[in-house]
Amino acid sequence: MIGGQVTHTYAIGGVVLAMAAVIVACAPARGLPESVPAAPTVSPALPARLEISLRNVLWQTLPDEVYTAFVGPDDRVWYVLQGSLKLPAAQALIEREFRQGSPQVAGLRPVLFEQDGRVWFEEGRRTLWGYDGRTWVSATLSTWVQRGTL
Repeated sequence: MIGGQVTHTYAIGGVVLAMAAVIVACAPARGLPESVPAAPTVSPALPARLEISLRNVLWQTLPDEVYTAFVGPDDRVWYVLQGSLKLPAAQALIEREFRQGSPQVAGLRPVLFEQDGRVWFEEGRRTLWGYDGRTWVSATLSTWVQRGTL
């Protein structure tokens, strides 16, 4: 369960690099979060996918719409786009992008990648939303602290 955060994104030789990086590692939290219903089926206006192609060059800037990027343990690059979306729209966008080769998300920021495929997203500073391609779960920071997993 290791993920990385980058703050200034560039592509070098087809690999996304950054000026600064933070590695996140966490022990599994089995049974902590409770299942919550999937995002509403009403389709909010979601941003169109950007055409991002990494060239085989030493340095490459990413489009201005890309705020930051994360590389998951499966080597997929998760692009976080500029702007914000409210929770239902952000969840709908993640559901649309989850199986893409390079997901593009907005509104929720990936913070943890589990080995079983679940990705945890931060909403504010106290709420985490996990998605595994089928089910959304949520947890608050206070829940994790009370149970001694953080």
